[in-house]
Amino acid sequence: MGKPLKVLARHLLYRGKPNLQSLDDPYPTIAKLLRDIDIKHIVDAGASDGRIAKRFGKRFTTAQLHMFEPNPDYAPALAELHAEQPRYHHYPVVLSDTPGEKTFYVTADPGSSSLYQTNDAMKKAYPEQAAHKAQMTVPATTLDQWADDNNIDGVQFIKMDIQGGEADMMRGASRLLDESVVAIYTEVFFQNFYEGGATYSDIDLVLREHGFGLYSLYKPRHDENERVLFADAVFVNPKRLGW
Repeated sequence: MGKPLKVLARHLLYRGKPNLQSLDDPYPTIAKLLRDIDIKHIVDAGASDGRIAKRFGKRFTTAQLHMFEPNPDYAPALAELHAEQPRYHHYPVVLSDTPGEKTFYVTADPGSSSLYQTNDAMKKAYPEQAAHKAQMTVPATTLDQWADDNNIDGVQFIKMDIQGGEADMMRGASRLLDESVVAIYTEVFFQNFYEGGATYSDIDLVLREHGFGLYSLYKPRHDENERVLFADAVFVNPKRLGW
């Protein structure tokens, strides 16, 4: 689709329909950005059942995929994926800024579960998904510590979907961000839906300290007043891409 047609289509599709997804697909964009990079290790934080990891695995066929998911409801699916393809690895821990044990809040929609509790704004916008279901104590580590413990020589690509914990996770990955990470694909909140959780500006500030900048935004979601709530974002390190 040519640029003029894409602009027209986006205008017609978005008008009065604030929750439509972006016309742009981030997956081929990420593959194109990283086509000249030797992708050895991919980290998927908040892997759920592994469906997103599999999408990246199809594009980066020699990479090892490291799936971090503490919710035990997803463990059988991730174990099955590892049995079928050993390059997919499951770690039932959360990635944060400090190691130890942390409280993990489980919501009615498991995809909204987090180290942070949903707040009133989240419960108003998504009452069924955001309802508190249970809480559990889960092990936590930092990405840098995990890499050291597992003799990982470098991570080139990170995907995050951890519901407000993204800035903490990046603070715990400072060495990898400085040494090897090329691109990051993450959900970002523009309105705070979690008590103490990160919004876009928090993530952006942490990543800028390590030479990363926003590449583009995808799949925005809006409320009934057309206020943007959250989206997916791709951040890149321009120097590692040769820009």
